[in-house]
Amino acid sequence: MTVKQWMVAGVAALWAAGAAAFPTIQHWQTANGVPVYLVERHGLPVIDLRLDVDAGESRSPLDEPGVASMTAYGLMDKEYDGNELRSPLEILTDTGNQYWADIRRDRATINLRVVSTRSPMTMVSTVAKQLADAKYPFESFKYRRDAVIGQLTDDPAKASAEDALTMALYGKHPLGNLDRRTPATVKKVGNSDARGFQRRYYVPGNLIITLVGDVSRADAEKMAELLTAHLPKGEAAAPLPALAIPPGPADTAPIRLVRQKNQSTIEMAQLLDIDRQSPDMPAIMLGNYMLGSSGFQSRLMRELREKRGLTYNVNSSLGILRGHSMLDIEISTRSEQEQQALQLLRDEVARFTREGPSDAELTEAKDRYLRSMSFWGSTNESLIGLVANLGYYGLPLDYYDRLSERIAALTAADIKTAWQRHVDPARFLVAIEGPEPAKTEAPAAAQASAP
Repeated sequence: MTVKQWMVAGVAALWAAGAAAFPTIQHWQTANGVPVYLVERHGLPVIDLRLDVDAGESRSPLDEPGVASMTAYGLMDKEYDGNELRSPLEILTDTGNQYWADIRRDRATINLRVVSTRSPMTMVSTVAKQLADAKYPFESFKYRRDAVIGQLTDDPAKASAEDALTMALYGKHPLGNLDRRTPATVKKVGNSDARGFQRRYYVPGNLIITLVGDVSRADAEKMAELLTAHLPKGEAAAPLPALAIPPGPADTAPIRLVRQKNQSTIEMAQLLDIDRQSPDMPAIMLGNYMLGSSGFQSRLMRELREKRGLTYNVNSSLGILRGHSMLDIEISTRSEQEQQALQLLRDEVARFTREGPSDAELTEAKDRYLRSMSFWGSTNESLIGLVANLGYYGLPLDYYDRLSERIAALTAADIKTAWQRHVDPARFLVAIEGPEPAKTEAPAAAQASAP
């Protein structure tokens, strides 16, 4: 066995010996076909429940971004009937439980955290009633709409480097609706729009349920049936249009957002035609970890901070959705150093893509990454997100165990090949947020010498 093979085998053995398998996931469907995922954890008297709905901003009309947001945020609002003293939201939160809604590009999430010893079925019933017949009363809706408007800007493309890049990358695709929300578009959304959207998209075919915590399978089944028994009827949403990822180099100059400050924030990003279903994803994930997601151990931190002192922090991230991913790199540096920092970022990404990691670098990164995976899902909050991703993106129940095995088996050549297949260093779009660059003055004309 070669030295390289010994190193790979050693990391795999270390993972097998030191990392616990992912928690057991139970899976079934409700009577009307809604997938349910359950992980029982009885150490604390807490139940986390989450609904993932294919009702993110990508489902808002292209000319009315914000409908999906207002639908999710106002789901628990209701006018008082008869002797009612509390709204559904007050019932959920006044007893020490937690409820919140979140809106993303591709989905909405409804989240409930309850104490398992304090009538959790009553809390679930409250959510179920609103899912079945959300009213969106005008006064409550207007209050929430004004709150959302206050968080938006008239020109999202100038809000931040991140917003400028995502708007440029997604263009007019529905996945870009989240970035196109403005005070004007949200103000156009009425409570009747939200009611119609909720009845169109909050249907069994668009929904998955995830539960984690102090709940038995029998009680989890009751909760899931209660939540879904009276959902609006309707067809599952059609798949979104394919996202066009332009080939070849990006010809545009960096997007400049002028800010009166001494620091410049540089962000560069590109879309990748790869998601969790791809056999190349483990290599892309570990490569991203080595490039810029492993803190002080990353290449970018070593080259730009430790060796050259250009920044306190530089990092890369990989956002994975259905059918594509986004590779994003960000650094903050003094404004007079921004061009040097940008060129070094480009050079390091190009070098990593061209050469891949060394065997020693790979072995060390695998060790750290696989050890960190043993802490994935260490809290209910983090675990429920991991499990929900399995259901929402149609992944097998043993996905995370298989992912660790595939990462342990990666070679430096695997990472190099995957990066060359999916990452094009010339295709990054760049946005710079900072002061106006100093103008270079033309040299003065030489004066004639005196006779």
